[in-house]
Amino acid sequence: MIKAAVVGGSGYIGGEIVRLLSRHPRISLEAITSRQLAGQKVADAHPFLRGYVDLTFSESVDGQGLDVVFLATPHGASMNLVPGLMRSGAKVIDLSGDYRLKDPQEYKRWYGHEHTDPENLGRAVYGMNELYWDEIREADLVANPGCYPTCSTLGLAPLFANHLVEGGVIIDAKSGTSGAGAEPTKATHHPNCGASVTPYKVGTHRHTPEIAQNLTRLQGRLAEVVFTPHLIPVVRGMLCTMYLRLNED
Repeated sequence: MIKAAVVGGSGYIGGEIVRLLSRHPRISLEAITSRQLAGQKVADAHPFLRGYVDLTFSESVDGQGLDVVFLATPHGASMNLVPGLMRSGAKVIDLSGDYRLKDPQEYKRWYGHEHTDPENLGRAVYGMNELYWDEIREADLVANPGCYPTCSTLGLAPLFANHLVEGGVIIDAKSGTSGAGAEPTKATHHPNCGASVTPYKVGTHRHTPEIAQNLTRLQGRLAEVVFTPHLIPVVRGMLCTMYLRLNED
């Protein structure tokens, strides 16, 4: 059995990871952490896990005795945890944005702070199974792709990989409210967004460089991306409509 732990298991992402792992025939869930809910039953925070998970939240894990640790932590937190976890011998799958962008300066530009673990940033493998499965199989550190980059890249990959695109691409993206996390804000609170479609972070969304990085790697030259995300009044789901011009080939 593969011994696994989830750090940050109280939010939407953490809960989904626990749900998937708890049903996996080769996974043994050893620990689930939450600083706020330490000592409480995991199934009390996520009722859909009753009958599947009988663990209580712990405050932290150090990686000892674990095969893999999933980090469902906020951006900026994972880079402080990864070095110690990897020294313990555990493999790490990070669900935040800390290890997605390969250029530390790009990370600073889009995330607003320095990357404190550039060594592991360079060795992290981008976890898009459909494109990089062989690399992922050998990796000690996997950077889980963002939601919009996954939706966009998988739709565009065949065209960019086969050099069929002339110029750049315009991406019109729409996402449900759960993508914003478990804590409601004025923009994501249902009474405020339940009857509207709202663009947000126009020209400044941090998934823009991640999409551009993916497409650039696929076609071997710089990809120009115009990306506009929208919040729509559904809980789950995502739709990306991509506009581009094909070359004569």
